[in-house]
Order: sequence, then C-alpha cells, then structure tokens
Amino acid sequence: MPEDTGVRVHTMSVDELSSVVREKFEASRDYRQGQENLWKSAYDAYSAKHPTSLKHANELAEDRGIFINLTRRKVQNAAIRITSMLLNDGKIPFTVKPSRKPRYIPPDLQDSDDKISQLHVRADAMERRIRDILEQTGYSETLHDIVHEMCLYGTGICKSVQLEQVNYPVYASARRDNPSFDVLEEVESEIESEVVPTISYVSCWNIFPSPECTSFRNAEHVIQRSFLSSIEVRKLAESGRGFFADQIHEALSEDKGRVEGGDSSEHPERVESTRTSERQKGFELLEFWGKLDAKDIGSYLGVDEEDMTGYLDVVITCLGDRVIRVSENPFDGQIPFYSCTWQRSPERIWGDGIWYTVRDIQSVMNFSYAMLIEGKHLSSVPMTVIDPNAFEAGEDTERIQAGKQYRTKPGVNVNDAFRPVVIPDVTNGLVPLIQMLQRESDLDTGLAPIGMGQDSPYQTRTATGMSLLNTNANRQTASVVRSVSNMISDSITAVYRWLMVDSMDSDIKGDFEATCQGYERYVADEIHNTQLLSFLQVAGQSPQLQNYFNFSELAKPLARAFNMEPEVIVKSDEAVAQEQQNQVQTAMMMEKTKAEMEAQVKIAIEQAEGAVDVEVDRAKKLTEEKQKVSEDMRELEMKERLELLKQGNVLKQSRLERMSILIAEEREAQEREMLMQELAQQQAIEEAGGQPSAVNGGEGGVPQESSPANDLMNTHESARLGNIIEGRMDNEQQLREGGMPASEMLRQNRL
Repeated sequence: MPEDTGVRVHTMSVDELSSVVREKFEASRDYRQGQENLWKSAYDAYSAKHPTSLKHANELAEDRGIFINLTRRKVQNAAIRITSMLLNDGKIPFTVKPSRKPRYIPPDLQDSDDKISQLHVRADAMERRIRDILEQTGYSETLHDIVHEMCLYGTGICKSVQLEQVNYPVYASARRDNPSFDVLEEVESEIESEVVPTISYVSCWNIFPSPECTSFRNAEHVIQRSFLSSIEVRKLAESGRGFFADQIHEALSEDKGRVEGGDSSEHPERVESTRTSERQKGFELLEFWGKLDAKDIGSYLGVDEEDMTGYLDVVITCLGDRVIRVSENPFDGQIPFYSCTWQRSPERIWGDGIWYTVRDIQSVMNFSYAMLIEGKHLSSVPMTVIDPNAFEAGEDTERIQAGKQYRTKPGVNVNDAFRPVVIPDVTNGLVPLIQMLQRESDLDTGLAPIGMGQDSPYQTRTATGMSLLNTNANRQTASVVRSVSNMISDSITAVYRWLMVDSMDSDIKGDFEATCQGYERYVADEIHNTQLLSFLQVAGQSPQLQNYFNFSELAKPLARAFNMEPEVIVKSDEAVAQEQQNQVQTAMMMEKTKAEMEAQVKIAIEQAEGAVDVEVDRAKKLTEEKQKVSEDMRELEMKERLELLKQGNVLKQSRLERMSILIAEEREAQEREMLMQELAQQQAIEEAGGQPSAVNGGEGGVPQESSPANDLMNTHESARLGNIIEGRMDNEQQLREGGMPASEMLRQNRL
C-alpha cells in the first residue's frame, strides 16, 4: 500500500494544479511566519536598525540614535573565518574516489585486468570535470553567499543541480594574407554553448518547505519562489526545457502572476527598495517539488493508464494561476535542496543564527552605550539655576551664551542670581559592564573580535578563561564546518549523479563517492598538525626508530597540513636517490683528497725530520770537532809549558779557558746578550729624557750625534782588540824567554 503522504487530488485540470500549488505555498508561508519575524529582527540588527517593538532597554538607545552593531561584526567575522578555512588555498575542498564496494563497473572495464587503477583514473577525471564546472559557474561566490546567510539567519540553502547555459568561444586558425608573414593567428569564429549542472544559492526567504518537517530529506514538498522580469519570463519560453510557451505568452499578455504591494514573507531589502517605486521583477514564479496522485498528474507526464498508481514525484512550475511546466522529478524523487546551519535545532528545519544567540547582549550593549553617552553629556554640560526675581524685567534668562550681559536689580548678589549645578560623572562603572558583554558575546558565538589580540580589554586575563574561550570556539567552529561540509558533499554528489546520467563522456563514468574535506581540513589544522609535528619530533630524535619509518611519506601530509603542494615541496624518489648518489660521490672525492693531503703531510714530515736529523748530525759533528780542537790546543799548551819548565823558564798562570772554542762561543753569546740589554736600557733612558747625547769628533769639528748601538759596538771591538794585543804580548814574551809561541807549536803539530 503506498505511503499516505502529499496532497491527493482527483482528475485536475492544469489550472487546478496551480491552485493546489498556491494552497500549499500559502500554508507553508503561514507556518513559518514566526521564523520570519526572527529573520526580520536579525536583518534589522545587521542593518543597525532598532526593532519595531521596543523594550525599555532599547528606548534610550533609540532616542539617542545609538546602535552598536555587534551583530554585523560577529556575522562578518564568522563568514570570513568559515570561508577562509574552507577555501584556504582557493580550491573547493572535495575529492572524488571509487566506492569501497563498487556496485557498478563500466562495461568497457569489466574485462580489464586492472579495474581498480582504471577506476581511480576515472575518478580523477570526474573530479577535474566537476571542478571545471564549479569554477566556470562561480561556486566560490555562491558558497560565500550561503555561509553569510547561514551566519546571520541560521540557515544557508543551495540548490543542486540547476541547469545553466554556459557559452564557450571556439577559436580557429587563419593565415595572414601577406605571404611574407608566415604566421598563424587564432581568431574567434563561433560560440559553442553547453548546458551544465550548477549549484546555486537560494535565499531562505524564498524557500517554503512543508510544515513540521525537520530537514529537506523528510519534507513532503518544497516550494521555491522566484521573482522575474518580463524578459526573464520570455527567456523561459525560449529555453526549450519543457516550459509551455503558449501558457507563458498568454500569462504575459494578461499580466498574470504579477504581484503588487509588499509581502512580509519577502526579503526586507526587496520590500524596502520597492516601497516607493514599481517592481522591475514583478512576476512571481513558484516551483513545486513533491508528490501528487499519479491519476491526476500522470496524463500530463505521458504515463500509461495502467501505471497510474500511487504517487508520482513531480516538478510543477506556476506563473500566477497558470501552470507553465509539469515534469517528473529527474532526481529519483530526491528534492534538490541542501542546507547548512549555524546552530541546529532538532525540532525544526531552520537553524539559529548569530543574532539569535546575541540578541539580548545586543540590546544591553546599546543601552549601556546610550547610558554612557547620556552620563558624559550631563557631566560635561553643567546645568544652571537662575533666580528670575534678581533680574530686571524683560531680561532673557532662557538662553545663556558666551559674552552675554545681564541686568540685575540693584543690590543683588550675582552668586545668588546664578548658581551652576555640576552632576558628577559616574559612567566609569559602565566600562566593565561593556567588556563583560563583549566576553559573553564571544562565549555565545565562539568568535573573538577580529584585530583584537591577547592584550585586548575584551579578552580574559586568566589561563583558564583563555582555555575556555578557545575550547568553546573550536567546538562551535567544528560544528559549523561539519554542517557546511555535509552540504557541499550532498550538492557535489548531485552534480556527479547528473553527469553519470546525462554526460556522453565515458571516461568519467564509474561508481564513485564525492566527499567534502572541509571538516577534515579543519581537524587537520587544529589537531592533526600538532600531532604530526610531535610525532616527527619524537621519531627524528630517536635513532632506533628512524630505521622503521619512511620519512619521505611522512613529509607529504606535513606539507598538506601547511597548505603546500606535496608534489612541489616533497622531493621525488629519483631526486632523493640522485642526491644520495651525489653525496656518496662527494664523500668519496673528499676521502680521496683527504688521503692525498695526509700522504703529502707525511712526506713533508719525513722530509722535515730528515732535515732535522741532518742538521742535528751536523751540529753534533761540529761540536765534536770543536771539542777535539780545544783538547788539542790544551794538550799543546801543556807540552809547551813542560818544555819551558825544562828550559828553566818561569811560567805565568795558564789561561786554558781561552783554548776552548765552545767556551769562547758561549762567552761571545753572553756578550751579545749584554750588549742588547745595554742598548735597550740606553734607548729607554734617551726616550725618557728626550735629550740625545752628542760628542765632538765629526768632520770639520762639527759635533756628531753618537748612537748607543755604535758605542756598544765600539766597546765590543775594543775588547776584541785588547784580547788580540794581549795574545801577541804573550807570544813576544815567550820568544824573549827562548820558547816557541803556543800558536806556532799548534800549527806545527797539525802539520
């Protein structure tokens, strides 16, 4: 037995179908009137308008013309945060992958040995095709509009799919007439049009679901209202999409479907803009999506009489009281409307927006600022008490201005005639109240003010308070992002199904799943990134674990976490292998160079050691030779003295130390060191005194400056000369005594 849903009608004419659609439209409009009042208040708050029904807290603010637009600030903040999170890298966050258990295998792949890889290739082709459609139809702007309305009113709605005619310019090659220019240039020759499935934004003001439904999935029907101009209505007749052209032209000629005046169910902006002028888009178009009795609707759809049982999912489009199109639902009974909510309510289809969460705070905020300005005004402009009996008759005491003169009666004290009354400023106590209201609005919406850092007066000062704010914001944002992601997944799945049925491209056909990755991206930004960085840090610091992980694969999700392209950032396996090979070659070359340098250093050390050994051997031999010469000289001296003793000569004390060459060299070294010390002392004395010594003896009797070095050298030469003279005197003494000089005896002994 068919399910008893929808509206049962019997043997209707086309005009009767329009009356049924109109009745269902009015019932849905009346049912959502309470929600429309909330939307109207939200729009007024967003537009900085005071509500029509004022409370005591709003009266003072309205009298003073004060409206602190907290609602607009929060709505803009939320819309920017959600859209920037979903479209961070400029791409729609969705992916198309083969189903885990494919129920449909394309016929051309059934005999293939590699079905899985071929399905993945076709899934990528389907994803690129859907992305092309979304980019060509401006889905990013559509998503901005949906998210903005969701933040303000609580519900954002899209329609998927809606067919749209897209024009593509086709270019052909043409050669220039001048043969000297052998160049081909591209010229636009024609326009090629294509009907593509699109996702469109639908305002919640123009959607009327069946009463008591909690989502579009369980709605018995949904009616979309549109306002068109006469030109747009004629384009429907020319589109060839199943519209009844004669009905459209007849409705236009009779001016059917045109609405006059305002309607509370319309968007307030449209009502205000058309209040003082004629509507340019005055034709109201109703599009019904739902179920009707098959016996009453089947004849319009070409259904055989024996098949007219139960209910049919139909689409009926009405212009006024005229039906201009009747067709079966092309989406297998699924209503093509999808929604996202800011705060979902399980009992109704409509969600609650930001205004609904801060409506009381908005009123108190306006009241607080009005009181603040009122108090500042009273305290800054003191009041004056005037005694009218103190002035002459006819004096104007109502107006007080600078430089004004007053005539008082004789004997009246001016201080008694005028007395100012200064009201103290007590508005400083309102500042903490305003800050508290800001914090409460942040907690209610989960949004902190844009441009306010931790030092903002609105921010909490404790770590616990900041943790509560962040936790509340993350939960609220996660819930909204999940809702928007589900809407994107459903709408893209509808586009995929349309392409599967109506597209002629077999390279994109397959059993696929389209899923939005917006929520996963948010989770990755908030949680996965931190966990991934912590994991890499632990794995990188533990040498025992590094051999068990493929860090090249770990680098790809890390790049995606920071919105980078892994194909561009992460090196390929070939590039890593090439770099490792280059590093090995470089290490081998460095080892070879190091070995050559070590060999050269070893050879140099050996050469240096050899040279040192030669020098040491030479010095040793020279020392031995000097010792032998000294011994020979002493032996000769001893023999000479023995001969002199035999001859009866009286000998003087012997000076054998003069016979040692080593002692003589040591003495000369000591003398040189003493000379250098004396020279340094002399220079220090001259620098301290500043008067250089001078001696006579220069050429021409001119005094010539004497150098300390020259004096010391002269002293040294004089000592050497004295030694020589003393030696000669000893030789002469020995000759006079009949002996042979020691030097001569040494020379003969050597010979």
